[in-house]
Amino acid sequence: MSRVRETLGDDAVILSAKENGTGGAEILAALDSDLATEQADARIVASAPLDPADDDAGADLPATARRLIRALAWHGLPTGLAERLCRAAVAYDGGDLTLALAAAIDDALGFRPLAAAPSRPTLLVGPPGAGKTVTAAKLAAGAVMAGIAITVISADTRRSGGVDQLAGFTRLLKLDLVTAATAVELRHATSRGGSLIIDGPGTNPFDPADRELIAGLVQASGAEPVLVLPAGHDSHEAADVARVFAELGARRLIATRLDTARRYGGVLAAAADGHLPLAAASVSPFVGDGLVALNPMGLARVLLRDPEMAMVDQDFLEDKV
Repeated sequence: MSRVRETLGDDAVILSAKENGTGGAEILAALDSDLATEQADARIVASAPLDPADDDAGADLPATARRLIRALAWHGLPTGLAERLCRAAVAYDGGDLTLALAAAIDDALGFRPLAAAPSRPTLLVGPPGAGKTVTAAKLAAGAVMAGIAITVISADTRRSGGVDQLAGFTRLLKLDLVTAATAVELRHATSRGGSLIIDGPGTNPFDPADRELIAGLVQASGAEPVLVLPAGHDSHEAADVARVFAELGARRLIATRLDTARRYGGVLAAAADGHLPLAAASVSPFVGDGLVALNPMGLARVLLRDPEMAMVDQDFLEDKV
């Protein structure tokens, strides 16, 4: 604070502080008088997250900036990512906050929809209970409805009932389910070629043995690992998980349970920190509803929407995948 006031004067305030990765710190400061202006520049919006329940917090900020900061704070985005989105949205001079936030999201995150008939096998990976099996069933159902020949493989043989759950879905779709308990069996199962969906085992990303298992399945199958991660998790924890699976080869993220969570900061943090383009999302527990394609406008709408509203699937206007 002394260094800041030596530079800017006694009216200076610290807006944010973070480690710079080299043993030092990066401090963002401004004059208190700046906060009373209506020029919503990046320094203003980079202030510390406001308490969404405090109606008086940030009263000196422009209305659009207050709404944006409150929304991102409510969703629990990490400070660095929230600051980046705020800066970009405020810099966008379009007069529409949803469009401005969508532009910021488009700049900060990547989007890579899943192909209807991928030439490379798709291996769904993620922590236990993330929704991989239902996601595999939704992808298979989408392929069947599109008239695409698909083979479903379960490598989730360690979990009690894991194979049976997926078998119930494949029977309804009139598909045979192939099981592969080991990397050798998975190599044999994927040798048939064609479009393949593999339901991977639930993985503790912080257990070396579990990471080694997934690495072996990826190598044996030649598949693209796609991380499946539910919404509603702490953003820092989700980011840690995403980084581990990115190291294991994941290059895309499918977000699940957007219908049962109200805070989506974890999904955005995982995509940003893991450098994982967003592929699709599950917004319904029903297999027949399939997945929705994620896009910047849809994400901007759910981040700015009233959290008490239902029907989150209506916020995504892209076709199902």
